[in-house]
Parts: sequence; C-alpha cells; structure tokens
Amino acid sequence: MYLFAQSLFDLVKMGIPEQVQVAIKSGAQVNDSDTLGQTPLMHGAECNENSDVITTLLNAGADAKAKSIEGRTAFDYAQNNHKIKGTKAYWDLNNARFSLEWS
Repeated sequence: MYLFAQSLFDLVKMGIPEQVQVAIKSGAQVNDSDTLGQTPLMHGAECNENSDVITTLLNAGADAKAKSIEGRTAFDYAQNNHKIKGTKAYWDLNNARFSLEWS
C-alpha cells in the first residue's frame, strides 16, 4: 500500500511498481526534479533492483532525455545498477533517450 508520507522519489528507490503506480495515480509528478536536477526515473534507475519500476515510470511519461545538473540521464545512472543492467527495461530506457516518443 502506498504511504502518502512517502514521496515518489523515495518509492522509486526501493518500492515496487504497484506502489509507484498508486503514487502517480494520486498525483505524483513523474518529471519533477530534486535540487540536483534528478528525476524519479534517475533515482529508480540508480537504486531500485526491480526493473519493472523503470518500465512503470516510462509508461507514465517519465522523460528519459532529462538531464541532472551534472548532465547525466537516467540511463547514465542505470550503468551502476547491476540488478537492472541488461534487462528489457534497461534497454528500453536506453532506447527512450533517442526516441521522439516513448510507447
């Protein structure tokens, strides 16, 4: 169950896709950014071991082309997440950086 006290940024780091979906349906913005310019997609790509969280965010319209203040995309952050590296979601994230539209 989604705990309203948790932000989408917290949920994408360790939560499951269903929690992320509930947060989004409750109004969480998938393209918000923190003080470092990092989006929920970047946090999820770097920290979450469940690749379905990445797919959930992409399907909800998360911008894979967005860059942090360091100039890094979510795919750049995913490079260090060995649990998702090489998965379908990992390659979907890569492809979404170059697509005109994610589908």
